[in-house]
Amino acid sequence: MVIERIHEPAKDPFGAPPLLFVHGACHGAWCWGDHFLRYFADQGYDAHAFSLRGHGGDDRGWRLRFFTEGQYLDDLQREVDRFKRPPILIGHSIGARLVQRHAARHGAPAVVLLTPPPPTGLHRSALRLFYRVPEAMVPNHLLLTWSFLSKFRWYARYAFFRGDLPDAELDRHRARLGDEAAVAYGQMLFPIPRRDRRITCPALVLAAEADAIFTHAEVLATAREVSGRCVLFPDMAHDVMLDRDWRQAAEAILAWLAERGFGRRVTRG
Repeated sequence: MVIERIHEPAKDPFGAPPLLFVHGACHGAWCWGDHFLRYFADQGYDAHAFSLRGHGGDDRGWRLRFFTEGQYLDDLQREVDRFKRPPILIGHSIGARLVQRHAARHGAPAVVLLTPPPPTGLHRSALRLFYRVPEAMVPNHLLLTWSFLSKFRWYARYAFFRGDLPDAELDRHRARLGDEAAVAYGQMLFPIPRRDRRITCPALVLAAEADAIFTHAEVLATAREVSGRCVLFPDMAHDVMLDRDWRQAAEAILAWLAERGFGRRVTRG
């Protein structure tokens, strides 16, 4: 198995726990490399991202379809075990679900969940997408592949990005999108097991007003489950870390980390 990792060493480190970023469906470590890793490294954090099996540089072809959510959780556990000091976990979309489940089982210094699915599962989101974009969702499920996200510009834009994202930038992201595991996706349609829902560490949850995948109410449900603060960003789409206003989200995370004792205090002039 090819483990794809991206690491931005801390510049002027101050002793904070490392940050470990977990991507969502059809993405890879690359989605954090454009902005977030460098931003947090510049703020003094040791910033790491990795790709789940079958994603990024680990091309498994058709075999990817049969990976399970449990195997993804194993991937996350393996990465956490590489650190001498437990990392703060930052997950996006289904990566946030993995982070929530891991933290409920094993703990973490803190977690940040970006546009996470609700604890009740992805079934409502799937039904909405079937209604709104049946021309994409029907073949996705019949052929057990999500490769249409990268093949069709309109579909990738609808699912992940703002409507006004320039075509050239959209195409750059589409070229890096991959497929997703049908088995893991099927398992995530169902609720998170109760033992894997509640966490005891500090939690921040970020919602995006223009998110086509999860509604604000669904993200709020996750925030309530983890007893976390929820921050809504107007006009942002599902891929907060790649949005043109990504810095607003990063600054909110930075300020929250400082507030919780994991960073330098943020002073506002």
